[in-house]
Amino acid sequence: MITHKIYKHLKGVMRRTSHAMNASRVSLDQIKDNLSVLPPLKGRILFAHSGLKSLGYVERGAQGFTETLCEYVLDQGGTLAMPAFTMQGSMTSTLRSQDWIFDVMKTPSHMGAISECFRCMPGVERSLHPTHSVCALGEKARWLTEDHHTDVKAFGSVSPLGKLLQDNGVYAGMGVSIRPFTFAHVVEDMISDFPLNVYTADSPISCKVYDKTGANLTVKSNALEKEAYKIRIDHPQAQALREVWAAVFRAEADLTYAPLGSGEMWFFPEVQKCYDTMLRQARVNRFTIYSEENSIFFKNVHSTYMKKKHFYE
Repeated sequence: MITHKIYKHLKGVMRRTSHAMNASRVSLDQIKDNLSVLPPLKGRILFAHSGLKSLGYVERGAQGFTETLCEYVLDQGGTLAMPAFTMQGSMTSTLRSQDWIFDVMKTPSHMGAISECFRCMPGVERSLHPTHSVCALGEKARWLTEDHHTDVKAFGSVSPLGKLLQDNGVYAGMGVSIRPFTFAHVVEDMISDFPLNVYTADSPISCKVYDKTGANLTVKSNALEKEAYKIRIDHPQAQALREVWAAVFRAEADLTYAPLGSGEMWFFPEVQKCYDTMLRQARVNRFTIYSEENSIFFKNVHSTYMKKKHFYE
């Protein structure tokens, strides 16, 4: 039985929730206006990580946001790409699993509601990779995705992120921090003198996949070795590492933050500068997305770039 006291409490909670929702409702016109700070996208690729929850109560939810973003990019003659990663645990455990079979047409994205809405849109192309597939729509979509399965390096020169670098596209996060910074792996796969060996001894690992025709194929991929490092930029406890990298990127790679809905987005107008910065830090300072806070490499970069106080996430 609900007492009068409980009833008043519930009524108050509902009223406060309603006020919060109304205060953070975000129209699609506002989203489109916010996107206007992005650089011109004609003939270019925009690769976007996304998180719906941080953007507020967006009109028509994930579907509304995805359609608005697609319209914004395609109307300029650009190509939109999003991660559609699919892992059961880690990359390594997924590739080693005898039960895991990736179907490029059916396997849902594990990267959130916006990514999954995008995957299901008509005309979207998807790369054939068992853990790190990418979806794309627009003029360069097929070129971006068609060769992913042909190289054991998931982030190498023919991968979608490798081709994003080749195209000098725009790399962005919408409603997320720089924690899901997958582009950082491109440096590992593109150079031979990366300071750390991040792949398993049994790489490349064979994995079964189904292509768009339904054919069963075998794809080989290197697998990231979790035992090779204690920390990584996407780990929950790596806040300090993310803050230092954000300071480095702001100083050297034009990392830009801007409002988006009730949250924010970040983007690199030219991803080449992002790559060059990571490459230089790895070779000159031995500073990477795996650098531990107590290491001399972390401390040296921290002392150089964290002189001013910034708020990044």
